[in-house]
Parts: sequence; structure tokens; C-alpha cells
Amino acid sequence: MKKLLCLLLISTPCYAGSVYIDQVGNDNSVFVEQTTSGNGEAIILNQGSSNNLNILQEDSGNHTAFIGTPPVGRNYDGTYITNSNAANNNSNNLTIIQSGSGNHTAAINLDASTSNNNNTATITQSGDANKNFVLNLSGSGIGATVVQDNPLTPDSGSMSIQCYTGNCTGYSYTKH
Repeated sequence: MKKLLCLLLISTPCYAGSVYIDQVGNDNSVFVEQTTSGNGEAIILNQGSSNNLNILQEDSGNHTAFIGTPPVGRNYDGTYITNSNAANNNSNNLTIIQSGSGNHTAAINLDASTSNNNNTATITQSGDANKNFVLNLSGSGIGATVVQDNPLTPDSGSMSIQCYTGNCTGYSYTKH
């Protein structure tokens, strides 16, 4: 049943404006493509290692993208929710690409209470509109690249990188 469901998900195009994926497990590739005019929102929550998580949003409309770890806090019944995969969020590639006209908002946030090692994050934003990003990474061996590419449009951003031990692969912010 799992194989049939995956096959249907892979081969069936999705034209919805909002996509929510709760990725659990290791060695997976997730690609969300929103390339038609209109507003697009994509959220991927990751609980696993060696995953490639990609969001591509193009064409006109407001675009919002988020890649992160599941939240912690209180459940509806008052029980405490913790990140059940706390020691297993390593070696992931996280990518958000946004282009076209409209507002672009991107965020990659790996919860600092979770073990996050050897993760790389890339955010690329271009087009004739406002652009915003928030990037929060912590751990060892992490790297980040952010590019906001349009000289005629205001850009906004926030980057917080905490490299705990060992060498990090570097991080950069480029605005053209």
C-alpha cells in the first residue's frame, strides 16, 4: 500500500495553493513546485537525516515557504509535545527558491533544542517584489547560502548561525 500511495503522489500533479508535508524518516527527497500565477504556500517539517527538501515557487503571486523541525509545546489535552526525533536531524539539504513578481517570504528554522549537524541551507529569492527571509541554524558542520537578487526591490533578512563544534562549511549572504 505504501508503494502505491507514493506512486500516486509522485505521478499526480497538485495545483493547490497550499502544501503541508510532515517528513518523517531518513534518505528521502521531497520536491514542492508551485509554478503558476496566484499565491503559493509550502511548509515542510523534517524529522530525519540525509533528506533533500526543496521548495520551488515561481511566477506571479505572493510566495511563502517554510522548512523546519516540528514544534514543541502543549498538546490540545495539555500533554507536553517534544521533538520525538531529537537526535536524528542530520546531513539534510534544505533549499528554497522563489522568483517572479509578488512578495516572497522564506524561512528555514531548525529548532536549537534538536541535534542538527551537517545540514546545509540555501535560500534564493529574485523577482520584482519585496523579499524577506529568516534563517536559523545551529549545530556542527552546518552551512548556509542566501541570495536576494534584484537591485530595484527592497530586501529584508535575518540570519542566525551557531556552529557548536568542529568546522562549519561556511555561510554567505549576497544581495545584488
